[in-house]
Amino acid sequence: MPSFKPPAEFNFDRPAEWPSWKQRFDRYRSASQLYGKPGEDQVSALIYSMGEKAERIFEHLTFPAATQAIPDPKKDYETVCRLLTDHFLPRRIRNLIHERAKFNTRVQQEGESIEQYVHALLDLSQFCDFTDKDERIRDRMVAGVRDGELAQRLQLEITAATPLQDAIDSARHFELVKNQVSTKSQTVEVDAVRGRRPRGGSNSRRPARGSGSRGRGRYENRGYDNHADCGRCGRNHQKGNCPATGKKCLECGKIGHFRAVCRSRNNVNNVAHVAEEEPRYFIGSTVTEMSEPPWLKRFEMEGARTQVTFKIDTGADVNVLFSLS
Repeated sequence: MPSFKPPAEFNFDRPAEWPSWKQRFDRYRSASQLYGKPGEDQVSALIYSMGEKAERIFEHLTFPAATQAIPDPKKDYETVCRLLTDHFLPRRIRNLIHERAKFNTRVQQEGESIEQYVHALLDLSQFCDFTDKDERIRDRMVAGVRDGELAQRLQLEITAATPLQDAIDSARHFELVKNQVSTKSQTVEVDAVRGRRPRGGSNSRRPARGSGSRGRGRYENRGYDNHADCGRCGRNHQKGNCPATGKKCLECGKIGHFRAVCRSRNNVNNVAHVAEEEPRYFIGSTVTEMSEPPWLKRFEMEGARTQVTFKIDTGADVNVLFSLS
């Protein structure tokens, strides 16, 4: 096991730094597993690490009477630390109301884990003089967690008799499971959407693609949807019953459509988009487990010193975009 050095000696000319020094010593106490040794050894290590002046201060401390729980207060680490705190930071110069207000208003910060939040509450509680410190920390933790689901769960599970450590373990377990579930969730890219051929009679056919750019051209009416506006007359009618059949256009003089839908109207350079029918699309399924990487290729561009990564065009008629709202 690696050896750890205790913190530098305490500066007795700066008694206000006692909380910070004690926190460093507690780190050493935990890292060196000193906390597992008898209380007398822990107290000796504390006084020795503080420096020579600590010996005289320790001898003049007023220890409480022995109890069944603490038969020898001089050998109890927590008792000695509490008396040293009262020595360096007397209660008369401490604003107890202010210290408790900081504790009671402390909530879990964004990005702060349960472990970090509990340690912050432990630090704030040092100068609150709580007689029921564990209960206060437990209740403050439940009231201050950011996750509403966790707060509700803790309030349902925890009772007045629940130890602080059990409440912390429950919150840690919830946080761990939620992080694991969140890690497994993946954002799925839909690279292609295909049109589905509708089920029905003999007239149910896939619409033929007309001229123009892909996915935006004109579609001939082949019974795919009888409710689309006709591109020759601009009306709704059954297939084969177009009133413009054989009629002459008063705009361009061509046969087979009315003036209202004539494409040469107004300006020959303006091409109107007339869709007799719009194809219907559906997403059959999405797969959350991706066995292959995205279709990416690197190409050397003319004049460029580095390669550029491109995503291969899927040729889909429709793109599906996820909304951020």
